[in-house]
Amino acid sequence: MNMKKISLALSFILISVTCLAVPMQQALERALSAKIEEETQQAAMSPTTRTQQIRAALQTVMEQNQRRNRTPMTFDSFLSKAHQLEQKEEQAAHFQDQANAAFYKAFRFKGQPQMLFQGTPDYAADLQGKKYIFIGEASDHDQMPLVRHTAALLKTLRKQNPNAKILLANEFSVVGDTHTWPIRFANIKNKNITTFEGYNELEPVADRLHIDILALDDGCFETDSQGNVFVKVGPSWVAFNAKDKRIQNIAADFGMDPKDTNMVRATFQYFLISNPYGVELRNRQWVSYIKAVEKYYDIIVVYAGNAHVDISGYRDSVALMLNPTQAVSISLYSTEDLSAGEQAAYAKREEIQNKFKSQPTNEQPLITFDEEEPEDDLDVKFDIDFFKPNYRRYDGKTMTAWYGKHIQNQAAFQLFKKQHAMFENLMGRKPLYFPQWLTLDVYVDGIK
Repeated sequence: MNMKKISLALSFILISVTCLAVPMQQALERALSAKIEEETQQAAMSPTTRTQQIRAALQTVMEQNQRRNRTPMTFDSFLSKAHQLEQKEEQAAHFQDQANAAFYKAFRFKGQPQMLFQGTPDYAADLQGKKYIFIGEASDHDQMPLVRHTAALLKTLRKQNPNAKILLANEFSVVGDTHTWPIRFANIKNKNITTFEGYNELEPVADRLHIDILALDDGCFETDSQGNVFVKVGPSWVAFNAKDKRIQNIAADFGMDPKDTNMVRATFQYFLISNPYGVELRNRQWVSYIKAVEKYYDIIVVYAGNAHVDISGYRDSVALMLNPTQAVSISLYSTEDLSAGEQAAYAKREEIQNKFKSQPTNEQPLITFDEEEPEDDLDVKFDIDFFKPNYRRYDGKTMTAWYGKHIQNQAAFQLFKKQHAMFENLMGRKPLYFPQWLTLDVYVDGIK
């Protein structure tokens, strides 16, 4: 299998810290502490620059995420927490499915508001006045049309806001260790972060537009003097033994040589960060980074996979945790199919993850309701060529008001609200109808 096409798979190995021994680790920590102290003293003597202020704001998060300040979890502990999340998400998905069924039964109407449009959105108008812009890749990673579309969106954003301070918080940019500043300042020559192949054209675009890039992830693993290995996942650390057969089998399943220590570590890290629990951990780190610097920027663009920024799912996404008032949510889809190799790579990743999923039990049965199949009473005509660029546009406030006027089955509507309340109690807040933000589902093709 061509491992290059396992999107974020083993790019980490090119930037990860390899085998930091204790003396070197301590030296780095002392150097970092000295640098922080020096900058603090400079700040007391003279007004700090904006760059220094941003770095100082990030420093608290960086310090909290150092291994010395975290209690590592074992691989078995990670799997246990992943299984708990799996059960929680299974119940949440069940609530959501039943709520959807009740929703369509509650609203029996002919037609619906105009939501589908040919072409691409008028970003110049739709992004005006928004503090947060969440862009989620909904068609898997490594699809250049989505990257180019995002680059074009950044250009439009800068044109409409020539003097704004803009930040691109990017999943596809990483730092190599926890002592490196996770931000690339557009007005300063720096190579402290690395952007993955396929996404690296965002760097020169951002630089030309004077947009800073915040690397949301870090490809870091460390070892101690006893040979224990620690892999970073979001703000947490997972400890493992390189001789653990499960770890070696994961590497072998991905086509790596189990004797290649570096590749085993990198492959294991990829396994952890692509696990749903790993995704949740990373989301927590991302939110802490963004909150630390948000006051220094007028506009923040968060670009990541939809699992991280989706506002309609049942996971704690970055968008829902930040919950800003002025925001727009954009899900990007490609009208082109993934190549056979890319499809095989994602299928292999799913297969390996499934090997470590919990077995079904009756200890926590799903809470269910009596339900009927929803009747399809919608009379909707689509005058759209779905093989060409098109988009769906949801204005949350307008859509909520419109649906509120078309309740035809009060019993079903009350059931919908009950199921939604149970979902909310389990997973946290979620919009009853539609999010109050402007929401766009955009389908793009391979336009150069």
